[in-house]
Amino acid sequence: MGVGHPVKSHPHLLHTRRFLPLFLTQFLGAFNDNLFKNALVIMIMYAGLEVWGVSSGVLVAAAGGIFILPFFLFSATAGQLADKYEKSAIIRLVKVWEIALMLLAAAGFYLQNTPLLLLVLFLMGAQSTFFGPVKYSILPDHLRREELIAGNALVEAATFVAILLGTIGGGLLIATQGGREAVAAGLVMVAALGFLSSLFIPKAPAPLPALVVGWNILGESWKIMGFARDSRPVFLSILGISWFWLIGAVFLSTLPVYVKQTVGGNEGVVTWFMTMFSLGVGLGSLLCNRLLDGEIDTRYVPLGAFGMTLFGLDLWLASQGLTSQVLTNPMQSGATTVFQFLSSFSGWRISTDLFMIAACGGLYIVPLYAVMQTRCKEEQRARVIAANNVMNALFMVASAGGAAAMLGMGAGPATVFLCVSLLNGGAYFVIRSLAVESGDRPVLRLILGVILRSMYTIRLRGGEHLAAAEGNTMIVANHQSFLDGLMIAVFFPGKYSFVVNRFMSGRWWARLFLSLVDTHTMDSENPMAIKKLVKILRAGGRLIIFPEGRITITGALMKIHPGPALIARKAGASILPVRIEGANLTHFSRMTGKIAPRLFTTITMTAMPPRHLEISPSVEERQSGHRNRGGARNAMEEIMTEMMFQGADIKRTIPMAALDSCSMFGGEWPIAEQSKALPTRFGKLLEQAARIGAALEREVAERNMLGVMLPNSVDAVMTVLGVQSAGGTVAMMDTGWNPETIRRALRAGGIKTVVTTRGHNGAALEQGGARVIHIEDIKASFGVGAVFSPGVGADPDSAAAAFYIEEEGDGGWMVHSHGGLLANAYQLSAVMDMGPADTILAAPSLATHPGMLLGMMIPLVTGMKAYTSHSFGREAAAACYDSNATVIFGDEEFVFSMGQAAHRYDLANVRRVLIVGEPHTGTSEEEWSERLGMRPLRVFGAVGPGIISANSPMRGKRNTAGYPLPGVRFRHSSGEEGDGGRKLEVHSPGGATGYIASGVLTKFP
Repeated sequence: MGVGHPVKSHPHLLHTRRFLPLFLTQFLGAFNDNLFKNALVIMIMYAGLEVWGVSSGVLVAAAGGIFILPFFLFSATAGQLADKYEKSAIIRLVKVWEIALMLLAAAGFYLQNTPLLLLVLFLMGAQSTFFGPVKYSILPDHLRREELIAGNALVEAATFVAILLGTIGGGLLIATQGGREAVAAGLVMVAALGFLSSLFIPKAPAPLPALVVGWNILGESWKIMGFARDSRPVFLSILGISWFWLIGAVFLSTLPVYVKQTVGGNEGVVTWFMTMFSLGVGLGSLLCNRLLDGEIDTRYVPLGAFGMTLFGLDLWLASQGLTSQVLTNPMQSGATTVFQFLSSFSGWRISTDLFMIAACGGLYIVPLYAVMQTRCKEEQRARVIAANNVMNALFMVASAGGAAAMLGMGAGPATVFLCVSLLNGGAYFVIRSLAVESGDRPVLRLILGVILRSMYTIRLRGGEHLAAAEGNTMIVANHQSFLDGLMIAVFFPGKYSFVVNRFMSGRWWARLFLSLVDTHTMDSENPMAIKKLVKILRAGGRLIIFPEGRITITGALMKIHPGPALIARKAGASILPVRIEGANLTHFSRMTGKIAPRLFTTITMTAMPPRHLEISPSVEERQSGHRNRGGARNAMEEIMTEMMFQGADIKRTIPMAALDSCSMFGGEWPIAEQSKALPTRFGKLLEQAARIGAALEREVAERNMLGVMLPNSVDAVMTVLGVQSAGGTVAMMDTGWNPETIRRALRAGGIKTVVTTRGHNGAALEQGGARVIHIEDIKASFGVGAVFSPGVGADPDSAAAAFYIEEEGDGGWMVHSHGGLLANAYQLSAVMDMGPADTILAAPSLATHPGMLLGMMIPLVTGMKAYTSHSFGREAAAACYDSNATVIFGDEEFVFSMGQAAHRYDLANVRRVLIVGEPHTGTSEEEWSERLGMRPLRVFGAVGPGIISANSPMRGKRNTAGYPLPGVRFRHSSGEEGDGGRKLEVHSPGGATGYIASGVLTKFP
């Protein structure tokens, strides 16, 4: 019986068909444009070509205008066509057009026909005009919102690298022997490659097929500018983008003159400067993506503008007296080479200035493109981008005219750089309005962000919920470390007010941080402080508060205070929960001394969708006069526990979750231990699992579901992970089964191969028709160099494990998916205070669903150490003492027998005792509470739905099933006809996904 193999998920953008073909197409197009333009310019200049009596110098100057002219003429039409028709088809037509133009250009180079080449240059500008709106408007169709910054950064970086390579390539090729033929061949070949890559661009449906295309150039151009002006953020973004191209055009067009007149350098120095500029824009674009981490936010735009001004002014200062003081050498003749230029301090200073101007430009422009793409109407996106192209062209022409006028009046190129830098400095105060967030300290936030990212891997998920959070919003987060508030202040978009308790606000080191943000004191003894917070929310403010009121000492949620809920209810505020994970492993947590703190760990902050608070006051609270206080606490507890579950990543496989946890906790983290053995480190566990998976790869490929019959041990955990990493499903079999049960289970699941250990039912397995593989033989055959494969791209909904149910006939197997088992683990850990400082003694067999959940899954995702033991009664109590267990988990019989046999000091470290199942006569609760002074907590569930309810440390009541776990929903329905009763339907993301009987899988809806 095959349960199904995993499928691919979403890797890096450059590995996806959604982005890579478009990326290659636009890169090759930009490269071809500049290869052609520069080859044409060099040929005209050095061949001294004239057209109708016009000198070569004038022709070179006119070439830029000829290429830009189509942007004024055809942008409106291009935008309309991109909104009316399917975009990938337009791109392919444009690429066919490019091939035809390059064939025409090849003829022009071969014949040395300048008028023909100038015509091709005009048509190339037209081709670029029609490609631009499609290129930028298709990105939001294929990329998720959080991927847009990365996509635009890669496009921007690649564009400038293509400009650099095309410019250098055109100049070098045309100057060689047979250069015209080489350029012609290169142009046609690159155009053909661009067309081939365009064939793989996925379709993007037309947003407005009914659009009627207008052919009035002036009228339609004015109309598309109106679309851009409809949204202030979009129009400001267009102005900001156009200003960047104005600055860039001045620098790029003036650099050759600057090299010749100021530096006294040759063409090699020009190429060096172009390289620095292009690489700077590329690095700045990628840095912007790194800083924003997929978040569409313009907080670094003013910083980029300020940097361009700062380094532009330094470029002017470095250029003063440059030729006379640095490059003049009586022994030297001819122009300065690159090596001579870089042999001086001024040479490196100027190079650094140019690089940083460009890098700041990349940091500046990438978010503006993303804002333009996302803040306009979808059906107008291409026309808005066309309006941007018109504005860009207008600013570039103005910059070229201004630079030419200054040079014509005798100003030096360094003076041109000074003027444009001063203009940019004046524009800085206007550019600040482009920032969506109104924080006043972007530079400080940047510095703190760099420091935090150098120490930890910071991940922000759910940024779209934060971006959409309007006024009257309370953000609540779990409190893991002293870094929590700082990270929120640095990495969250927008402006917030922090709520801190009066004890924390009085500490000197806390006041240093609090001075950087807007803070308010939470004082339950001061009603006016509460009223002030309500007033802030009602006025449209946004508060950030930690409802626990203190930093966790377990890694899990602590007690929730009712104050934040009462404030939110009184203000009518929406609540936006944020889950912080990983900060408890740092040196700034309250867990130092319990665990070894780590640098370079991963800290994830996950924002949930906002919701409104629902408070139901209990009878006791109404009678006692504390109306709504307990109800408020319960409502906030529900929000926080739901957040802890929903913020967990269940869209991955169990091996991937194990690898992520290993990355977070470190390979030396003790994750498992068994009697009379040293603890097994996380890295070692995954290494051994990889080797087991490699040894069983052929069996998994032949038949997806493998039986695993091993006692509770580290070997059992390794085997389960190994089979799953190889893409298989484990059928968990108990070593205590009798031969008849074994045969029935094998028949029900169609299981042909079982991994077991010597001395455990080998004969019964073989009699049932199964091939037996001993774990001892697998370990003896281990090779070297095995790498744990987490199944990157594997389907989290694929089957991970199956558990046998004895029913009429041969019984059957309940199948649980990777995501389902992870979900159930996160559901239970959301309400239990178990964390990486704990050690759990889990008694139920891994062949049962609760046993796998508590003995393997929760330790893997929380980092707490699992102690495996086969003991019972007094031996189990001794194992608890030896392992320093803090959590005990077992069924009624196990916990009851341990309670009867244990000495009080055997349980000295135990914080929690969890019992799965219903109580029997002489319950464990009575035994433990009366004899040992501890209150066990019961959890309830079944093989099908998994664990569905629990009595937790915060919420529970004796002799009840406890409260439903986060994500669990109940519904009553009528029973079968004639049954006379009602059924309770349970819906849980941690439930089974299918049932296998007689080797046939039936999937649940």
